[in-house]
Amino acid sequence: MAKPKHIIGRMERVHLPEWHLHQIPAKIDTGAYSCAIHCENIHHVRVDDGTEVLSFTLLDPGQPHYHGKVFQTRDFTTKKVKSSTGEMQERFLVRTIVQLFGENFEADFTLTNRESMRFPVLLGRKLLKKNFLVDVDRKNLSKKYLDKKS
Repeated sequence: MAKPKHIIGRMERVHLPEWHLHQIPAKIDTGAYSCAIHCENIHHVRVDDGTEVLSFTLLDPGQPHYHGKVFQTRDFTTKKVKSSTGEMQERFLVRTIVQLFGENFEADFTLTNRESMRFPVLLGRKLLKKNFLVDVDRKNLSKKYLDKKS
């Protein structure tokens, strides 16, 4: 039997524990296929063993959750994505854990500049389809659920 789906609002506060980010505002976007996060200083770095890794900084100094930590990963790919303006872009794609309702969900995130957007994180339907139903009249249901449990 399928696991019941959580009802999620049009916006949520998400935890990204592998990146040490908590209560990050996220827009729920059923029109977007994948998830996206605001990212800066994206570049390849060659490490001591000669391997290329992807180096990046999440969020920007103007955001309250910014901590300036530089992340590096060997586990990345690229993906062609249609941006909100309709143009095709090639973006880096990385995988991480998203925590909602006290549960961990694996998600692929494209790294992109979202500084002109209201939300630094966007959650798309690839993550949403198996786990959530969206109620656009509500918001921050995961946080309210966790607040009730404590």
